[in-house]
Parts: sequence; structure tokens; C-alpha cells
Amino acid sequence: MTQQTSHEVQAEEMKKDIAEGGMDREPKVLVAGGWDGTKHLNSVEMFSHSNATWTPLKPMKESRTRAYSLELPAPLKGHCSVVYNGRLIVIGGYDGGIYSDSIIEISLLPPYTNKLLTAMPQSRCYHGIAMFGDKILILAGTVLILVYSTKFASVLLYDIIKNECKELAALPYPVSDMATVKWGDDSVIIVGGAGSNIQALNKVLLYNIKTQKSRMLPDMKYKRRGCVAAVVRDTVIVMGGRDERG
Repeated sequence: MTQQTSHEVQAEEMKKDIAEGGMDREPKVLVAGGWDGTKHLNSVEMFSHSNATWTPLKPMKESRTRAYSLELPAPLKGHCSVVYNGRLIVIGGYDGGIYSDSIIEISLLPPYTNKLLTAMPQSRCYHGIAMFGDKILILAGTVLILVYSTKFASVLLYDIIKNECKELAALPYPVSDMATVKWGDDSVIIVGGAGSNIQALNKVLLYNIKTQKSRMLPDMKYKRRGCVAAVVRDTVIVMGGRDERG
């Protein structure tokens, strides 16, 4: 009988937690891959909110940065996506020469067909999204015109059933490359990002889709762009990113 590795033990403990409902009692956050400033990563780590510790898990076979799990209709970066009724909905992005205004649907079953659903009023990448039932909130973003970066404060609400975009009240400031998390039934929290001068922000904003009003929350301790965030019970956890020094 061979001795189990620490990764195998961790995997068995996770399976046991799921079977016993432990994941519901103790939500955890998983972070896979990324860029550490010098190289792409294949690491996978798990964060426990209750004891504020990170645990390394079995690494991925390949190193990945801003990775995507499906073949897209075009090479893209800076896009956003959600899964809805067995379909992947991909919004915006940049393919190295063209900024996309497209909202595309990709089947999650072979042969993974895709089709254009509609176009947004503006092309954008490095925007934020949040899912509210049959609607997707699309927040801010950026495009590069000549050598100048133009950032948006605009907010769109895409209705999947009606297949149409409606413009909502704008954010109080332009931003891109921020983290967004859904908060409650009708709000989204926008964390950090890059401001109009491309500098990292420590701002935190709450936006309500029903009232279309914004409210500033306490600033983060550090400025971050390109960060990620997750909600664990009543706490927003923000991870990684670049500060004002890059």
C-alpha cells in the first residue's frame, strides 16, 4: 500500500467536506494560475475564511495566465463571461487588433457551436460583469484609440430573454480592470481597477441596479488593478492585482 501524498489527502478531505455538506458550512475560495511578475503559474491554492489560511493543492498540468477553458471564436483577452442554461455567454474583449462589441453564445456541449447574440453600444475590454437572474450587468471597461486609453463609466443591462441591451446610469468615475462581485439581489460591488490616468485605484463602490445609484464604500488598504474578488458569507475577499508601482 503506497503512502498518500499531501495533495491526495487534501483532495480526499475536500470530497468528504462536500459529501457531508461541509463546503456549505465553511465556504472556501480557490485561486488557480496567474502571473507573479516574472513567470506564468500552475499553482492552485485554497483559502479558508474561518482561519484565514492558504493551503496549496495539486498544481495544474500547464501554467496559465488569464486562462479560458473553451475554444473561443477568436483569440481574445480582456473579455468577460457567464454560464447560463448550459451556454457560455462571452462579452467584449480584445483580439490584438480589434476591440469587440459582441455578445456571443457558445454551447458547452460538442461541437461547441457559437453564434452572435447582439452588439453593445460600445466596444470594450477589461470591463466587469454581474449576473442577476436572466440579466447581465456590464460595467465600464476600456479601449485604446491610437496611443490613448479611453475608459468608460457606462453601465449596460443585457436582457438574455429579450436579447437587448439597456443603458443604465453611469458610474461616478471611469474604470477598467477592476473586480466585480454581486452583492444581495440587486447590487454589485466594484473593487479597485485602473482609473482614467491608468493608475491603480483603492476605491470600492456599491451600485444598485434598481435605483441606478452609486455609494462609495471604505477604501481598500492597497491600490489594486487586475485583482479578483469573491464573496464569502458577509465578507468580500480581494486577492492579487498590481499596485500603483505596477
